[in-house]
Amino acid sequence: MCQVKDLFYSSSTETETLGLLWKPHPDSFAFKISPMTSNLDNLIVTKKSVIYTIARIFDPLGLIGRVITKAKILLQSLWQLKLDWNDPLPSNLVSYWISFIDALESINCLYIPCYCLQDKSIRTELHSFSDSSEKAYGAALYLRCINKSGQISVRLLCSKSKVAPLKSAEATLANIRNSFWIPSTRNVVRKILRTCIICRKVSAKCSQQLMADLPAARVTPYRVFSQVVKAIHLELVSDLTTEAFLAALKRFAARRGRPIEIHSDNGGNFVGANNELRKILKALFKVGSSLVAVPDPDYTEIPMNRLSRWQLVQKMNKHFCSKWSSEYLNRLQQRPKWCKGHVGFKEGDLVLVKPSEESDSLKWHLARILKLHPGKDNIVRVVTLKDKQGIFKRPVTKIANLP
Repeated sequence: MCQVKDLFYSSSTETETLGLLWKPHPDSFAFKISPMTSNLDNLIVTKKSVIYTIARIFDPLGLIGRVITKAKILLQSLWQLKLDWNDPLPSNLVSYWISFIDALESINCLYIPCYCLQDKSIRTELHSFSDSSEKAYGAALYLRCINKSGQISVRLLCSKSKVAPLKSAEATLANIRNSFWIPSTRNVVRKILRTCIICRKVSAKCSQQLMADLPAARVTPYRVFSQVVKAIHLELVSDLTTEAFLAALKRFAARRGRPIEIHSDNGGNFVGANNELRKILKALFKVGSSLVAVPDPDYTEIPMNRLSRWQLVQKMNKHFCSKWSSEYLNRLQQRPKWCKGHVGFKEGDLVLVKPSEESDSLKWHLARILKLHPGKDNIVRVVTLKDKQGIFKRPVTKIANLP
């Protein structure tokens, strides 16, 4: 048999966890917040110091939820101002912060009983309350007990609060509930927001398409630098003009041989060079390796000690080609992303176009799809668009559909 013993704690025994105290006598919770500073008038308040101070307040049960909510509202204001960590706060927020700090130390005098029930209680009720405003919303849970003599006690069990969100459907929902109560409000709000073009610009996400098959040039072995997967050849140029690029290309061809294909990012000098090359291509590449060459013998099965140096070079070349096909090429075939695609675009659809990676979402503009350009696998990855500025092509990863 187990013998139950009463546990006795001295009045000086306290258990502390991140600023939250448990006092055995009386059995209650308390808070221990150290003084922040002794001279608030000369204090330079920064975003970093505010976050550091608020992070020291630990309230898992929401016993001081009202205090925490004021701190969260201040933090949200700081994020809206987009201040750096060490930037000083505006004067109005500094005054708000100083008054908050002055009142914060009074929490140390607060004692909250751990035992919420009442002795000889004949009735126990659980009451919950919730409310919202333009800045925050929250809920609190209270325990109401009545004993035989009619005495009533009400104790706070816990609470939870959040600041009002700055986007999506939740902010709209919070504003509506300040004045109205609509059944299934969340579904109604989401339906309206989905059909709002301005709201769509805020939450627009670029479309995704299935990853295309690798082009033949990426998986077929060629002479070095004729068609390359990964290689670097550096040439110094005097400037970034078409003439300078053509001079560098001539030097490249003289050293490495004639390339079969050239891909670029459509820079101005590359586009100009493409126009020039169309005129002088035959004369430019008269000197180069033969298109029809005698095949090299196969030395893969011959021992290395029986090969001349040139034959050894040929064998190593075959060895690297074999490794490239069996090891590196398999890695290129893997598709770790773009495994799902959006194929719902049609000619005539109105879509949002993303101007650049750094652009604000509200700067997306409207355009209409004139033509789809399916690939060899019949999947559309490029479309022709028309807007008020003209006709242009864009990948589907740079556009978003409208409801």
